[in-house]
Amino acid sequence: MSKNKILLLLLSVLIFQACSPPGSKDEVINLRKQFEEGMILFEKGKYYRAQEEFDFVLRRGKYSEFADSAQFYLAESYFLNKEYIEAITEYDNLVRYKTYSPFVEPSRFRICQAYERKSPKYYLDQDYTLSAIDRYQEFIEDYPGSEHVEKAVDAIRKLRSKQAKKIYESGILYTKLDEYQAALTYFKDVVETYYDTDYTDNARVKVIEMHIKLGEVDDAREFFQNHKERFKSDEDLLQADKLIEKANYEEDKL
Repeated sequence: MSKNKILLLLLSVLIFQACSPPGSKDEVINLRKQFEEGMILFEKGKYYRAQEEFDFVLRRGKYSEFADSAQFYLAESYFLNKEYIEAITEYDNLVRYKTYSPFVEPSRFRICQAYERKSPKYYLDQDYTLSAIDRYQEFIEDYPGSEHVEKAVDAIRKLRSKQAKKIYESGILYTKLDEYQAALTYFKDVVETYYDTDYTDNARVKVIEMHIKLGEVDDAREFFQNHKERFKSDEDLLQADKLIEKANYEEDKL
């Protein structure tokens, strides 16, 4: 986040909270000092120490004029320090308990990013991937005019592609094990659920191939007829067509 955006957000929060219940003068001065020290550390990239300062402000001044800012930058300190689960918790605290804060929208987007950063390689468990997709979709629905929408759409595309790859590779594994029915299920899942990814054409070819291996040539022909106009890759379309031609030839020989 740029320094100009930081200053604008801080100004918005201070104006928004101008009517907050005041503490003693000394207490307010002390909280301000701690918060400013936290921001200095934050700007220097000393996130562990910044966390301590922001946490102090929150514990001593939960309802002070600095509370929203301290909560947000505590979460930011965790995020930028790659402590994503802790960051999600702190952003979520702001979203849940400070509903009207100007920091809610950036916190919602950061939660999406944090789940995305936790998303592992495609061959591992994809719970974080699915959570990231869900959160990004919710963000787009709730903030359709946000400057982050384009990034959210791009992130969803990449995350869905990763999920499609996992399912596609599972189908390949079952093919190698000669478990063609199981493989067919996975390849169909890619075609039906992840139709907008780069794995769809490959999966279509594999659906045809699995039907043929299972002796379901009519099903292979029907699938090809229903999908031949949907291929994006001419090469994959040609491969699918050759599979059908070969199956027809083998059937005619019988």
